Amino acid sequence: MKNSILAAIVLSAAVMAGSSVPAAEECYTEALDLISMNLLEAAVLQLNQAIELDPHYEDALIVRSSLHNFMGNKILALADLNAAIESGSENPVCYYHRALLLKDMDNLPQAIEDFGYVISLDPADVDALFNRGVACWNNGDYQNSIDDFTRAIELDPEDARIYNARGISYLSIGDISSGITDQTHAIGLDPGYANAYYARGDAYYLQEDYEAAITDYSQAIELLPSNAEAYYQRGKAYGYLDDYSQALLDITRAIELNPDSAYYYYDRAYAYEYLEDYRSAIADYGRVIELLPDYGDSYYYQALHYNRFEEWDQAIEAFTGAIEADSTAARYFWCRADAYMECGNIEQAEADYEMALTINPDLQTGVKNRVYQED
Repeated sequence: MKNSILAAIVLSAAVMAGSSVPAAEECYTEALDLISMNLLEAAVLQLNQAIELDPHYEDALIVRSSLHNFMGNKILALADLNAAIESGSENPVCYYHRALLLKDMDNLPQAIEDFGYVISLDPADVDALFNRGVACWNNGDYQNSIDDFTRAIELDPEDARIYNARGISYLSIGDISSGITDQTHAIGLDPGYANAYYARGDAYYLQEDYEAAITDYSQAIELLPSNAEAYYQRGKAYGYLDDYSQALLDITRAIELNPDSAYYYYDRAYAYEYLEDYRSAIADYGRVIELLPDYGDSYYYQALHYNRFEEWDQAIEAFTGAIEADSTAARYFWCRADAYMECGNIEQAEADYEMALTINPDLQTGVKNRVYQED
């Protein structure tokens, strides 16, 4: 992979113009030789010299930008492309690579504008159309993403990734049937395309055809066993089929692959609840709280399980966490009041019941009965 990227850098440089400064040209040529030997830092130094000698040396700026990006420094990569464009370059290569960088950096409006410039120069540029479609989708502009993918398909009807991308866009506007059609076409073009099986699995999941979803997620996992989301989604599908043991296995595997997703722990806790393993559910809600401390329901459900074990102090602490995360949820106050009542703290219970009433007056009858049940 590394060699192919470096080769692409050299190839893109080879088709560009040169510098009017011979010494800069020599430094640039030496940099290309160093790139071919994978001596990237030395190549950057040569390009630095070339640009010092000719600050408007477009080729050197583009190649140095590519190297910075390849070495993980997107800020410097973007600065070089900006410098080339600000010096008056109309080279679509500058705009295309800047658009890719901006897309990766989530500056989607500017990325879309740059892709548009490239497309205005070459309306048949499939890569620019595809990437603008991706940027539009990421920006929530699903219809324009569909339009770009459709145009790209007209130009290159054998590219499975474009059908899959358009299928995902169709799902985003609720057109599940068209999504399945496109993803099925993508699979026909490339039967080993794991992402297409995964995306079609999502489509079946949205249709509540969980068995079909499981089949596609399973194929995606077979092709790409490192895909945590495929295990997670398959686990959720098993949950909807009431197979919580299998759901637990799949979500646990997802957690092993990606231990920092709060949603995985939250849904595994749900599976533990159905399997009546409440201690494990408490532990998973605790992990959600660590990863997503502002999500009140994690504290709330953890507290409810503490209630099961009559661990009122822990329950009150968890309900308090829920209230700190969201002080507008009446049920948090109401349930903490219940826990205070169990501890004999009537005064604090009454305060919490009254707060619950303030938030939701419809609770009045039930709450008053609880508050004054000791009278």
